[in-house]
Amino acid sequence: MEQHTVVLAASLHNNPSPNRFVAQTNRNTMLILFSAMMIRTTAINLLAVLAAAVRAQAVASSGYMVHNDYTRTMLPSSASAIDNAHHIFNQLNSAGRQWGSSLAHNGVGFFPAIVPAGTLLYHGDHTDQPPTHPEWLAFDVEHAELFAVSRLRSSGTTRRVQGGLTNQAPAQKPVLIGAPSHHRGDAAEDSSHGYPAGPASVPECPSEGCRNIRGYFHTYQASRDLRVLYLDGMAAAKTTMGTLDSQDLVLCEDKIGNLSDSFPFGEDKRASMICEMLTDWGYDGFVRMEGGFELVYCDFSAGVSFLSARRTFYPQDKLSNKGQQIFEVFRAAAEHYDGIGAERLRIDFSSMVSGWLFPINLTNADPDRPELPRFSSVKQPELRAIKSQVSHACRLPRRFTVDWQATTDMIVKRFSRRFILLTSPNCSLYNFIEEIESATLTYVDAPRRPGDTSSLPAVDSPIDRGEVSITEEVLQCTEHFLLPSTKLRDLWETEDKLIHLAIETVTRDICTVLFSVRAALLKASPDTESGGFRINTANSTEELRDAVKKGRHELRRLTKKLGWSEMKKISPCLPDEIIFAAMWPIGNDEDHFNPGCVKMNDLNFTRQRYWKFPLRK
Repeated sequence: MEQHTVVLAASLHNNPSPNRFVAQTNRNTMLILFSAMMIRTTAINLLAVLAAAVRAQAVASSGYMVHNDYTRTMLPSSASAIDNAHHIFNQLNSAGRQWGSSLAHNGVGFFPAIVPAGTLLYHGDHTDQPPTHPEWLAFDVEHAELFAVSRLRSSGTTRRVQGGLTNQAPAQKPVLIGAPSHHRGDAAEDSSHGYPAGPASVPECPSEGCRNIRGYFHTYQASRDLRVLYLDGMAAAKTTMGTLDSQDLVLCEDKIGNLSDSFPFGEDKRASMICEMLTDWGYDGFVRMEGGFELVYCDFSAGVSFLSARRTFYPQDKLSNKGQQIFEVFRAAAEHYDGIGAERLRIDFSSMVSGWLFPINLTNADPDRPELPRFSSVKQPELRAIKSQVSHACRLPRRFTVDWQATTDMIVKRFSRRFILLTSPNCSLYNFIEEIESATLTYVDAPRRPGDTSSLPAVDSPIDRGEVSITEEVLQCTEHFLLPSTKLRDLWETEDKLIHLAIETVTRDICTVLFSVRAALLKASPDTESGGFRINTANSTEELRDAVKKGRHELRRLTKKLGWSEMKKISPCLPDEIIFAAMWPIGNDEDHFNPGCVKMNDLNFTRQRYWKFPLRK
């Protein structure tokens, strides 16, 4: 085709970009265009380059790639990342953690992950042989033991026994009901969504006619790294509240049918369909959570070693406190409130596919539960587009580029306890101002004073010039905890850019409120010069007390918007206390031998008796 030089002038955007990611996309687009202008190429090729650049910009901002006049593909978008930033932040922070995932139990996220080689997994069944079909593996011993119950069974009459199990406990929530290892029988009627029931039918056992229903506790070990898909929220909860949406509506494309027509809640069909899909992607199973984490494993002939199957004891042969067994299951689950551990489930946060990143309607149709997202209002083409993104993410090599959960942890640990104190009515005016200063002055360059020594260039900062540059301070505060992730920016893919944008939006909200509260305190502070930096509390005025009251109100609005699960945990100490063990150089004898709650004002350098101060030979 005839070559010729094409001169092109284009302006792709006239309005300021709402965020850095879109701005970067626009800059990249312009670079592509200007590079094309400098080379000899065909008009068709140049138009193709231009079209690709325009599509990239459109996808970044709107979330749709237009193929022609009739079709378009929905993709994650920067606009959705900003609009849903706080949901995305909490989704990252709660992934793989029992506490946050229990509170936000309607998950809309899909995370490629690895169960590392060597990991121990457990299964309760009524056969001593490994399953020949998809089946559940528990991460906790107690979880599996609940489904490995031994008992006597009779075809005779039954009696009700308070606190017992079903007259024929199911295997560990069997997925393929027709499989020979499963004893559905009456348990289908008495079990609660795959769990043994509370009050149970226990058979009378005449002198003849009894046979043993022996339970077996299986132990397996991952013989290699297992490739799994982690579904966030409480995706193993068999409910109609939306806990199954990510499986039934997205992965299974709404083909499960009526949940009440199958036992239990369509689990057999669900596991078979998802395993068939995952096997095609080269995956071994999927991980989800209920009262504990579980792995639905697709093929027991590969990837796991069968270590043992031990017979469990009959209730008659032990104390057999059924209530305590339930307690032990949930006690084990509670140990994972802060995470199941990367040594057991390594989540690739850089490959996350989240419903919150798409331009879709996740509104719950139940007006009483607006805080719980649902896929039920999302159109089928959009659900298929999300599934396509999940497939794409799973087929790519694992990246583990940035541990975005660790980034959210640093932010939560920096501010959560501080916000609890700041929003408490028992926080004094002095403590309130001190906490605000502590949270903000980290990012402010203090003014120079005569006699200062510094090797830094003598450049006046805004505060030296009598200016308070809140914009610059907020920027420093916003970016601070994101700096480690930016060292790997060259390795980022679209997911990393959108996650960074969401977290940045959250930290900007935090920092903007903190600095605006500080500015209001400065303005209300008596005898503080215009452009000053010190909040004077020597003679607190009504105006200053009112500024503290309004600041506390703003911070309460912020914490509600943040919605951090960490702030819902029950603390053994008051907001102005910490659990304290003697840490050099602070601590008295009681802090070492009987650690407990210590008041803020009691932690100082007079509290040093344990360390034998003052130091003597």
